[in-house]
Amino acid sequence: MRILHLSRKINNNPCTIKPQKWIDVITAYMPDAEQEWVHRDSDFSTLAAPDVVIIHAMNSAPRVVDKVRKGFPGNPKVVSVLTNNEWIGSDAHDAVMSAMSRSDLVIGKLPAKMKCPAPKNVALKALVDASVFTLPVEGQRREGVFMPLANRPSRTHWTEAANAALWGGSDPVMADGSRTDSEMAAEYQRALVVIATQEDASLPYSAVEAILCGAIPVVSDHKSVTSTLGRVGYRAVSKDPVEIREAIQEIMALPEEKYRKENEICRNNLLKAGHTLQAQAPKIVHLLSRLA
Repeated sequence: MRILHLSRKINNNPCTIKPQKWIDVITAYMPDAEQEWVHRDSDFSTLAAPDVVIIHAMNSAPRVVDKVRKGFPGNPKVVSVLTNNEWIGSDAHDAVMSAMSRSDLVIGKLPAKMKCPAPKNVALKALVDASVFTLPVEGQRREGVFMPLANRPSRTHWTEAANAALWGGSDPVMADGSRTDSEMAAEYQRALVVIATQEDASLPYSAVEAILCGAIPVVSDHKSVTSTLGRVGYRAVSKDPVEIREAIQEIMALPEEKYRKENEICRNNLLKAGHTLQAQAPKIVHLLSRLA
């Protein structure tokens, strides 16, 4: 099987983390599959015809579905992966719905009461590598604040509000999007507080990664996020800097044993629900095998 991955960026930018995890899964579970990863604006005439095309973040560029349909002979199967629900209610809504209708499979959670026009819609959970994002060594001391999405736009990840909440305190550790999973895991294992807020109502990878590494994150108070995480092991906030500051202070004031117990309950919830790459990998492979 030849699989072509299309995405908006080809580097270690946070936008490409999810495509890379897909490639890792397919490499591990379908070793005979031939894979190629290119920018979605590439000239398709220079590429070998694929059996399956996976369009990552399709909702940010629905026109790519038509480009694939016209650009390759043999009518390859088209898998459209939705990254979030930000396009709902926007001018792109109709274009995305139309693109979904021309996809063979849509992967991603749709808003309630919205029916996917594709033959099939599947909602995958977080593809977080549980073999990398692990608890720290026993006795490691936690301190400070880590902002894994500090370089993302304030509108989408509330970075301006978070920075305002931290003003006057110690400087947080900030990720610039160029770190490996192992480097990110080390930061999560050292941090006392992780800021994992975002405008999008989906569960952020950064929150899952932090919790698997034993940390307690500050997350946005979307019901879809809090219902997934459970009752403890995080602090949910609005975009108000005062509320974010209070949540940070509350986490920092937790006794060590209570901090550990809260995280343990939340971490077990995520593992039981299958929010790891290891739990979702067989599902991805099964879906692709049925398409071929």
